[in-house]
Amino acid sequence: GKRYWGGVPWEGRESRVLQVKGDREEKNFAGVLRGAGVRPLACVDFSCFHPRMAREILPVVENEWRGCLYIFISSDSVYDVAVLKGIEQDKKYRKTGITEDCTEKYHAALHKTEEMLHRRNRYGGNKKRIEEILRARSVSNPHFAFLALRLADVIGPHEDTGRFWAGLLLSRFVPDLKKNFCATHKVADTTVSFTFSEDVAFLILTKCKEYHKHGFSQHTETVVQQPSPEWDSDSTSSSSGSSESSDDDEWTERAPYVPCSRKELPWVNRSFNTSCGEFITINDFLKLLSGGVSPTIVSSSSRAPFGTADFFPSVSCGPIDVSAAVSVLGFHPTPLATAVQKTIDFFVDATQQSALREGAYQSEYKHALGKLNKKGITAVEKIVKKMLE
Repeated sequence: GKRYWGGVPWEGRESRVLQVKGDREEKNFAGVLRGAGVRPLACVDFSCFHPRMAREILPVVENEWRGCLYIFISSDSVYDVAVLKGIEQDKKYRKTGITEDCTEKYHAALHKTEEMLHRRNRYGGNKKRIEEILRARSVSNPHFAFLALRLADVIGPHEDTGRFWAGLLLSRFVPDLKKNFCATHKVADTTVSFTFSEDVAFLILTKCKEYHKHGFSQHTETVVQQPSPEWDSDSTSSSSGSSESSDDDEWTERAPYVPCSRKELPWVNRSFNTSCGEFITINDFLKLLSGGVSPTIVSSSSRAPFGTADFFPSVSCGPIDVSAAVSVLGFHPTPLATAVQKTIDFFVDATQQSALREGAYQSEYKHALGKLNKKGITAVEKIVKKMLE
């Protein structure tokens, strides 16, 4: 994600990626991008959380990086804002998953309540408005192309919200696990989706390569055969939450790419759900997390001696349908059980081995302890400290 570019699928490509860092709250991030001195093949934006942040950098992407594919990391929380009422009325989405057209389908009926929903969930409201800005730009500027990926709750190695590691610490390292590992009745039977971070990384790399394999001349509707920059050699990717300057003279001198026709690349300028595809209840997820022990279901967190493992879900909309991403993007999601186990293995190793003792993964660990401390759960931190002594 935002910190680690040496893992799957970026091995051997690290020099092609530059992570552009800056404070987007200070409204000078466009200058930071210009100062990077690159002309990237793609810009992957992990850290755009407000419409003004998008409006600030889009002129750089559209004009100075003309032909650059802008990949926006969005969220399934857009459905909490746009279709919360509609989904509650249409229970089938709880079983089949929410499709991408839900935001449009219910928009007309919910225009009077959208502001209220936005105030309730500013994160989801801002992500939805950013997507609307991107769609409008793609209509007004034929040289602008984007891809928005709506992620569910993310799991995977290095997951840094702290939710997964907090749940794992609570479920694996609390004494008398069967007695004290609890979840509230409110969330135990909730069906949710999870997104595996490695799936998104592979998808981003694949779509960047596919996008730049196709191209239009700036002044014609005829597809032209242009040599495609190779990601394994001297081409560049930028991420603003990544790009490195290239010595590829051929790339810097050739005419910029512009979006291909929808017949060529039907996924350009669209939003897609990305998750493992399978749905799971929080109760079954926590059972996987704990190594097969079902949590005790309590009526409230006050009845749990060590607090509850209610760190998921972060949305109330329910699971998401990824069939469009599979059929249009060629998305290949990892089976959920495999994704959960890979994440468990990573964080169990991070907790038990010397890496944490030596100061590695401190950001992730800090976030995990923050989630636990927020619930008043201090026993886990003491147990881990004792284990590392």
